[in-house]
Amino acid sequence: MNKRHFLSFLFLFLALIGRSQAQCDLPQPFIGNTGSNMTVMLTESFVGSMPNTSGNSYIVALTPAGLVVGSASFAPADLIGGQQQLTIWGNDAQTIELDGALTDESISIQLVDGNDLYDVIFPSPVSFVANGMAFQPSGGASTLGCTSGSSAIPGCTDDIACNYDDTATEDDGSCTYAAQYYDCDGTCKSDIDADGVCDELEVNGCTDNSASNYDVTATEDDASCTYASGDCVLPQPFTGNTGSNMTVMLTAPFVGSMPNTSGNSYIVALTPAGLVVGSASFAVEDLIGGQQQLTVWGNDAQTTEVDGAFTNESISIQLVDGNDLYDVIFPSPVSFVANGMDFQTSAVTPSLNCTVGAVSIPGCTDPLY
Repeated sequence: MNKRHFLSFLFLFLALIGRSQAQCDLPQPFIGNTGSNMTVMLTESFVGSMPNTSGNSYIVALTPAGLVVGSASFAPADLIGGQQQLTIWGNDAQTIELDGALTDESISIQLVDGNDLYDVIFPSPVSFVANGMAFQPSGGASTLGCTSGSSAIPGCTDDIACNYDDTATEDDGSCTYAAQYYDCDGTCKSDIDADGVCDELEVNGCTDNSASNYDVTATEDDASCTYASGDCVLPQPFTGNTGSNMTVMLTAPFVGSMPNTSGNSYIVALTPAGLVVGSASFAVEDLIGGQQQLTVWGNDAQTTEVDGAFTNESISIQLVDGNDLYDVIFPSPVSFVANGMDFQTSAVTPSLNCTVGAVSIPGCTDPLY
């Protein structure tokens, strides 16, 4: 090896060593109270997607300038039913120093797990709004940024992964793979009718959402739709206050899966006896970031009449959209617990129960006869 080649090799080697031993500063948890804040609810899906090999990982909220403005622990002892909330603190305008987030400032997060620092992307972007609330109903994407004291180059070392990194020397668990029947670009490997649904995933069923047997999972209409007829009584929204209640948080996937052709649909909560014990509007102006909350009221034991739900009584819901009444099944079953809280984080499949004024006309509907 001549001198020129040796010096080139030495320079490259030192550059790699310098890169792998770059300083890794772990942000510390937020301490303080600036007087204003917002809350980000982290569901079980989000928390469960975060690395926690140390058993004591935590996240920090950051402004674009890198200022830590909040934190939350992911230690099992600090979680509530596998969930957590992140409080993000706003800037105190009464002081000259910048000690919190400014209104509408975008918020990013990092996760500290032992000596490892991960960059994390919110599934739903968050901007600071004093007294605001945001939900993260699905898993987050975390990428190892650095390891304190480590000389390894983190990355995906699996060459069949979509994000394979041939420079990585230590797998950091970040490998991602194409979903079954799809390639890494999210395109179906086989889609004969070019409808964007992979051939293996096509589902036959009724695709008319006004039918009583509408199937939200169906991708190909099989002419099986049936329609309700006869008397149809629409339940009215709940009014009153029985003194005790619980809250069911309805995230954007849940709300977005509901029919709302009238623009003013609403849901009612029902006991097994059919008593309306709560309601919530799905009118656009009543939603918060596409989300809503349903208050379910408990029975007032100080009165002789039953005017609310009993403890541990199962709760069902129906949706009223104009003249249509839909039966809806909660993705996660709900039972009444005073002062309790429940989250519904995924979409549902409403089924048309009946339509006010609908009249069926029996006869043969097959044009071939």
